[in-house]
Amino acid sequence: MLKITSSTISPSTQTHLNHQQADINGKASYEEQVKRAATLWNGKEGSILKKAAFVDIKAKLTENAVGKHYCGYCEHNLHSDIEHIYPKGLYPNKAFVWENYMWACKKCNSGLKLDKFKIFNPLGSSNTLDIRPSRNRTYVQPLNEDAVLINPRVDDPLDYLFLDLRSGVIVTHPNLTAPRDIERAKYTLELLKIDITEGLIGNRISACKGFINSLKRYIIAKNAASFEELEECMEELQPVTFLNSLEFEKTITCLNIQKDITTRNHPTVWKEMQRQHLQIDKLTRLFTQAPEALLW
Repeated sequence: MLKITSSTISPSTQTHLNHQQADINGKASYEEQVKRAATLWNGKEGSILKKAAFVDIKAKLTENAVGKHYCGYCEHNLHSDIEHIYPKGLYPNKAFVWENYMWACKKCNSGLKLDKFKIFNPLGSSNTLDIRPSRNRTYVQPLNEDAVLINPRVDDPLDYLFLDLRSGVIVTHPNLTAPRDIERAKYTLELLKIDITEGLIGNRISACKGFINSLKRYIIAKNAASFEELEECMEELQPVTFLNSLEFEKTITCLNIQKDITTRNHPTVWKEMQRQHLQIDKLTRLFTQAPEALLW
């Protein structure tokens, strides 16, 4: 998980969200608000105006996402759902709030997270309270909005979580000392299961190898003294035809490799490679040859 860049949606989209949210907030009871939020969300793209608003929202979510087309939680599956970080079934006051949205895959959104949620209670304490809806669906309004779950729209998950690049396992960051911070890290891992899912662990190890290979290719392209050397970093099997000067082709090749690195899945692996590059000899050598890659 990585922090999601925040940006503004178009004025017309924001106006539409405000109108929908005002409709919900205007209901007399909390139960009515929850039900109205569900109804409006189910029909969120039911007209030309509504569809246009969510075209804008989806485009902005993709633009802001790290990894672009992947789930903001597991970072492996392609995104499919607009995820409410604060579940709309518990917080109808956030159902049509732009800052409460992120991309997620179906498995993370509907299979794991659902309406499960914990808050700190009392407000500001380190005591957690599970507020997931009961099976008989009694409508109990949450006591506060002091969420235990790490919120990628606000928090930097790398402050709470640490990825061991050698094992592919995500753990609570060893530098955490505050009880609240430890609880947030533990609960996020418990809820999303990104620490124990065997497939994800193996995929992160593979992703690390892929990033290392791409960085090596970048260094070859950057330092190429001939078209023959530049061709060595190409992944295509067929001969490559270069139509421009060597320096121009080197620049284009390096930019393409950079784009590939910064838009593929498991972006947390890349960020941890940057963060841990001084602790791992191979990464130290690679980033010494391409220090600009530390800023990607």
